[in-house]
Amino acid sequence: MTSRVMRLARPMAAGLAVAGGTFYGLNVHRQRVQLEAKYDVNTPGLYVWGSNVNRVVNANSQEASVRTPFRVPYFDGKVLRHVAMNERTGLAVEENGDVVQWGGAFGPRVVLKGKDIGSVALSGSGVAFALNRAGQKVYSWNTLDSAFNGFGGSSWWKLWGRTEEPTLETPELRMFESIEDIRAGEEHVVALTNKGRVFSGPAGQIAESKGQFGIAAFSHFESPPAGGRLYDVKLIRNLSSRVVQIASGDNHVLLRTEDGRLYGFGENLYGQLATTFAQRTANVAVPTEIPLTKFVSPNSSYFRKISNIAAGGSISYVTVAGVDNDRDEYYSFGNGLSGQLGTGSFSHAQVSPLKIKWFDDLSEYSESLKKMIPIPVTEWAVGKTHTAVTLGTGATTDILVWGGNQSSQLGTGKKNTNPRPINIPPLDSSRDEPSDMGLVRLQLFKNHPLKFTTPNGKSRNLTVNQVFYAGEKISAVYYKKV
Repeated sequence: MTSRVMRLARPMAAGLAVAGGTFYGLNVHRQRVQLEAKYDVNTPGLYVWGSNVNRVVNANSQEASVRTPFRVPYFDGKVLRHVAMNERTGLAVEENGDVVQWGGAFGPRVVLKGKDIGSVALSGSGVAFALNRAGQKVYSWNTLDSAFNGFGGSSWWKLWGRTEEPTLETPELRMFESIEDIRAGEEHVVALTNKGRVFSGPAGQIAESKGQFGIAAFSHFESPPAGGRLYDVKLIRNLSSRVVQIASGDNHVLLRTEDGRLYGFGENLYGQLATTFAQRTANVAVPTEIPLTKFVSPNSSYFRKISNIAAGGSISYVTVAGVDNDRDEYYSFGNGLSGQLGTGSFSHAQVSPLKIKWFDDLSEYSESLKKMIPIPVTEWAVGKTHTAVTLGTGATTDILVWGGNQSSQLGTGKKNTNPRPINIPPLDSSRDEPSDMGLVRLQLFKNHPLKFTTPNGKSRNLTVNQVFYAGEKISAVYYKKV
């Protein structure tokens, strides 16, 4: 058992002073019901906040931004497999694998049915990618096409000039090989297989390359690849070991290998590849190692490894694993104009990785070990200009956010930028009044049993996780069945 002690970088008004900071915290079982919602947090659903210029958050609101979490009625009582959103479009994978799309003139509607989709990605240019749970097919369509009525609906959408199933052509998968992850940037998509192969391709027909495909033939000096297919990034065969993780920003890609090394390719205009900007390095067309000595001293680099990566917009994040029981270290580099570096800096182009020192102060007391131990960052959600992290591995996990807030995407109830990690209020609470039920901050539950009644009167018992999502000027929390 552990008891948690944390320091806040910036106290919030009307909270409770604890351990030198002001917190918003709340036991999820007792969160108050949102005035406009019929159900509370003890019933699965989808909470969204941020940019509402295209009615992705609240279809019935004329406000350009929604400052507090809004529960989307269509998803009341529903657990979801995955979501992807920007300020123009929302995508959600339902429990049965169907894909729901909404935004603009359309409310939520099923656009891909009967394909057992496991996850979705959404490019900045509006192209959707849906990976089936078997990892054998990637479906794709233009979410901004007003004539699109959904695959399996009353009309077929012609993608890349074809009328058959809107699937991307992929390199031939080997025996027992499957695609296990897919990420989208502004105009590209990147995929990782369970065998460590990496595929990339364009999000529709694009005008130019910035090296984000990782293939020399599609560099910024050459014509971009044709749409409708994924291409094998063959140069990763020369890497130190198998690729086990991918991350994608708008125009750059990070790769982490099994032996803890880091590689990147794509745009480097803001230093998001941790390489000094020059004409030769403005775009990096092929996977290139970002040495560990960028983060730690040469003397200690032999014992250290990269254990996690994340990216979004023009920002990159790297976790360097601690040695033995030492604390992990977290670094950021790239475009910091929105405060997304998380260090308090607003650097336009941060080439040298900065340590996010705020995380050094996160500790909890372990009853079993009888000492203070570090609280790790376990999950990253990176949007175009803002970032959120999940802390710890307990039954309830704290959420910290920072970065741009021009559309209230941070969830503070305001629009001021926060360049350092902060807590935010819980999903169903007032931004002005502290609760008398302990600490008042957003905490998400993990492996949590829920007994609830769906809108159609069906009683269900499920074990679920709450998952935080960050997109372009928008944030969300959804419920996922464990």
